[in-house]
Amino acid sequence: MIELAGVGSEDVVYEPGCGDARVVIAAIKAGARKGLGVDIDPDLAEVAFAKVKAAGLEDKVEIRWGNALDVDISEATVVFLFMGEAFNLVLRPMLWQQLSVGARVVSNDFPMGDWKPDRTLRVETPGRSYVLYRWTITQEIKDRAAADPPKDVYPDSLSRLPLIKREDLNDAGKRAYDAAAAGSPTGRPEGVAAIRLHRSGVDVRWDSPVGRRLTELAILTAAREHDQPYEWSLHEMEALSVGLEPEIIDVVRHRRPLTGVGEREAAIIQFGRELGTHKVTSGTYARALQLFGKTHLVDLVDLMAQYTGTAVNLTAANQWMPPQMKQFLPLPFTPPDDILPDSRSRIPAVNPNQPPPPPQNQPAPAGLYRRTLAPPPTGPGSMGRFASGLTSLEASQGRALMALAILITAREHDEQYDWTINESAARRDGLDPAVIDIVRFRRPLTGLRDKEAILIQFGRELFGKHYVTAETYARAKQVFGQRDLSDFVVGVMAPHAREATLLTAFDQQLPPGQKPLLPIP
Repeated sequence: MIELAGVGSEDVVYEPGCGDARVVIAAIKAGARKGLGVDIDPDLAEVAFAKVKAAGLEDKVEIRWGNALDVDISEATVVFLFMGEAFNLVLRPMLWQQLSVGARVVSNDFPMGDWKPDRTLRVETPGRSYVLYRWTITQEIKDRAAADPPKDVYPDSLSRLPLIKREDLNDAGKRAYDAAAAGSPTGRPEGVAAIRLHRSGVDVRWDSPVGRRLTELAILTAAREHDQPYEWSLHEMEALSVGLEPEIIDVVRHRRPLTGVGEREAAIIQFGRELGTHKVTSGTYARALQLFGKTHLVDLVDLMAQYTGTAVNLTAANQWMPPQMKQFLPLPFTPPDDILPDSRSRIPAVNPNQPPPPPQNQPAPAGLYRRTLAPPPTGPGSMGRFASGLTSLEASQGRALMALAILITAREHDEQYDWTINESAARRDGLDPAVIDIVRFRRPLTGLRDKEAILIQFGRELFGKHYVTAETYARAKQVFGQRDLSDFVVGVMAPHAREATLLTAFDQQLPPGQKPLLPIP
């Protein structure tokens, strides 16, 4: 493998799934300048570190325990692989995006789909015959990674939805079109604004023609994928009341296989599960589009996006159910217990600096048979009880920290469009490029100022773990105060989480010529 790669004195070698690091060690002994090995198995990472130490190469080889898909590989000039073709295909976009022209990739025994190697070598050893594959990163590959839209993306809209025409919209749609176009460099709606123009305009949860049974299923799927117990528990009761079968609810609750589930129900659940992985496959999208049609599918996805934002607010506040009500969702963690007895959350039931509005300003949801599920003072509005809005947040914390909150949200959702479009704005707003890179590559927070460090940690826990520890929340509240912390969540992170859902579902691509700036697994 080392010979086929042509390892030289200026090379930086990298091996995901390095095992005992024998390949990285051999590459350094063959003359490579530096090496990195990563393994997700802590025992193997420990063995690898011991082997490196025994070889006296600690100054040249770094061993990490972790997920290879989260590693910044842009410095590597040689990548060694022995992980299987499925992993190779998952890694391929990272190789194309992050490696420089001239970098070599060598795989032991496993090809990489339709990416043809520039060299192959059959190796015969006693008891085993195998093939080595070598690919070289070319400018053509880099351009292809940056420019080629997927096959189910429209070339004019650069998303899975066709370019919408203003003349095809009703009066409300035309007003929304004009408002979005006014702020767009192309003179037409882009990104989330363009996607939302495909909505029907009805109150989806209550009035969608797909029916309450399926809209509640969409909400439950979103709640499950965000491990949000309050949202789940209230909507499970609602789902049962509108006829969703307990057996289907249990499939979602326990993430069971979809065998035997109806076609439309399975399509919603699978779509929501893939949104939870930040990648909706072409097959899943095509099935949902065929079953629901464009408008109803956009409505259903926007409903899931709405409840994604709701889940963010509830999780940040650590909202528990009222003491007389049961929590129905099994969680992969124990929720923090830093709640107040009156609100059953981290947020006081009353904001002493903001008197509650009079009853006439709190109308019930408009329309027949509508009701609010959340028993006061609990609910998704608790986080916003102390919020004062984005103008207040900008005056208090500045645009750079607001931009940081946007980038954290985009990073934790692996959302290329949202990250790349907002990174340049973040730089203009004064966010330090070194801080941007810490978020981009999920690097340790060592050396950061308190505000940047705690905001990044808060976002990583909120979106990555689906809970914020009591210690992290207390520190964030101490650093920012409850008002500004609420504004970061309610005004920045939750809306961008909702937008990330839409951008991911409809695979929004970057404008032509725009280089992707976020490494995506």
